[in-house]
Amino acid sequence: MSYPTEPCFVHECNGWDEALLKHPAFKFMRNFESSFAKGTMYSATEPFGTWHTADFTYTDEVGKTTTGVEAFEKAREMYKTLLVEFYHNPRFAMVKETSDGYDCFGQADLYGNYKVSGDKNVTDPEGRSAGVWRMMYRKDANHPDGLRMSLMKIYVNALPLVAGAVNREMLSQDIMFLNAY
Repeated sequence: MSYPTEPCFVHECNGWDEALLKHPAFKFMRNFESSFAKGTMYSATEPFGTWHTADFTYTDEVGKTTTGVEAFEKAREMYKTLLVEFYHNPRFAMVKETSDGYDCFGQADLYGNYKVSGDKNVTDPEGRSAGVWRMMYRKDANHPDGLRMSLMKIYVNALPLVAGAVNREMLSQDIMFLNAY
């Protein structure tokens, strides 16, 4: 007996290659990352920037889910509190088109520099920290890339990132345990 399936885009890569960027969801995501890293995605008139839906949902690495402005701030806080710059290197993506956009699941390596310098601790010889995520995008003709992010779920072990921040005295050791409950 065969199981019903739906077509989807599946791509294995080592970075933002041409084939990946041809997909509308990843063209959006590349521009999203660039705008986020540069701090240009926010404005006083639109707290979500032009990048998120008003009902944006964020689930962090310990499974806590928030929505709306709180979700946007929580997602932003993960990077902006600890890192002065960061870069994602896509490794794998699977994308299914939905009735109103795209549902994506993928894996990427994260590179980042802390706001406070310290020992160069890495998770592998190339300095990468792997993470898996799920993103959903809704079509929106008002966005230059035609999409807005409606969901972000992070499946990553954040302990190395937090441990590096504790070693640099950017966070107390308590934070490593408080966020898990």
